[in-house]
Amino acid sequence: MRNMLELSPPRATSPLGRQNPEPTNYVTGNRTRRDDRRWMMDDGQNPESGRQKNNSYFIPHSSFLFLLLFMFYMLFLSGCTKKDSIYRESRILMDTFCTITVISPSREKAREAVEAGFNRIKKIEHLLNYFSPE
Repeated sequence: MRNMLELSPPRATSPLGRQNPEPTNYVTGNRTRRDDRRWMMDDGQNPESGRQKNNSYFIPHSSFLFLLLFMFYMLFLSGCTKKDSIYRESRILMDTFCTITVISPSREKAREAVEAGFNRIKKIEHLLNYFSPE
């Protein structure tokens, strides 16, 4: 009997021709509960009981992984935006230096904003000037 236990039993194969991760119980010829769990991990279905493997752990893990990858993608994508530049222009208005500073991604929009600002200051100067003919 001792020699029989020391011998390694032959590995059982599944109906698909693959070897099971654990051999069958060579004394009784049946697979053990441990073999059933391993079988369910491999194929997803236990052929003896017809039960499906529980995949409920997969959905939370995959959604967390998707969320993590999406956050990294958005983080790296935010670095690809065009950088804003600072534009300054100074003029003498109201008998003093007036400097307008504009932060804009394009030079044309910055020029338009500077001109609009200086035109507004000229209008205020014209309204406040006591010696103006108008």
